Amino acid sequence: MKNTRIVVAFIGLLILAPFVGAGEIIHDAEYTIIEAQNGKAWAADDKALDKKLADIRKKNGGKPPNIVYILLDDVGFGEIGMDELSVIRGYKTPNMTALAREGLSLQRMYTEPSCTPTRVAMMTGRYPTRTGLTEAKATMAGDGLSAEEVTLAEVLRDAGYYTSHVGKWHLGDIEQAYASNQGFMHAEFPIHQQGQLAIMGRDMESADIIRGVDPSRQKQTFTLDKLFIPDPAHMVTGVELRDGKLYEVHMKAGEAWTQKKYREMNERYQKNALGQLRTLAKQGKPFFLNYWPLFPLSFVQEHRSEYNTLNGGTMADILVEVDEWIGEIVKEVDKLGIAENTIIMVMGDNGPFLQYAGPTGQSDRIYRGG
Repeated sequence: MKNTRIVVAFIGLLILAPFVGAGEIIHDAEYTIIEAQNGKAWAADDKALDKKLADIRKKNGGKPPNIVYILLDDVGFGEIGMDELSVIRGYKTPNMTALAREGLSLQRMYTEPSCTPTRVAMMTGRYPTRTGLTEAKATMAGDGLSAEEVTLAEVLRDAGYYTSHVGKWHLGDIEQAYASNQGFMHAEFPIHQQGQLAIMGRDMESADIIRGVDPSRQKQTFTLDKLFIPDPAHMVTGVELRDGKLYEVHMKAGEAWTQKKYREMNERYQKNALGQLRTLAKQGKPFFLNYWPLFPLSFVQEHRSEYNTLNGGTMADILVEVDEWIGEIVKEVDKLGIAENTIIMVMGDNGPFLQYAGPTGQSDRIYRGG
């Protein structure tokens, strides 16, 4: 008998509790046009989805569904869950494609064009400009999501969910913006983003990933000294909320940040996400697992034979690996016996960079731009 698990690429808020202080939704002009064209079909889809959710609740004794939300970094349209498109580029993502085919693939679900705005929109249900988080900050910026904002995690927590976050956060480096202060009862995430973790390092410099950094212009908050060695006094590689207590994960004195450590961080988050699934499944209450890997964003070719694709590129190779990780998540949900009442969502925060920095900026060749 076919599993009745609902698997979707993305789904909006379940009707569990309203956002505090939420007013009427303000739509843009394109929405109005598309609504006029598709309004009847949307209404039918909403009705069918409401019935599906009601049937699942009834089957599970009225218990709200668990939610596993996986957000991948810098993944654009057609790069995951569509083997017909990705195979042209020399790779496939069979696990994510299976999710899309078994469930629902939303091909006109737009995100913001960069990391932070997409993530804050997802967490708050508001346009990023209303929160002030309209840019993806690469370095420590001393700002972030305000404590006054109401997040999805807070809404679900107040509705009786156990909320857990594992992986990238990128909603600010001030303490009130931490996932642990935005509704998550368990949280583990890096303070720094890929700007520091995946680019700034001696082996990244050796691989010709980064060039020409001017030490005189390097701020202390960038956490690297003039020899591309992280400053242990400032390099906090992660924050973890365990059993109600907040812990900082520091670099050891004299320790250099490397691509190997970046990989280990990603692998640790995958392992811990699986561990959280097992823990949450035993809670006896609905849960929201927010898993945001830092991968597939990486810049150093590792030449790992088990993931070498016809594409031959770093991004494609790691996407295949991340697809296996998502397959592990789905298998664990099945193994734990909670698949019949678990919604799995997978999406990307944005596609590749579109910015142009002018004829003298953001390039590894003099006066070429990019």
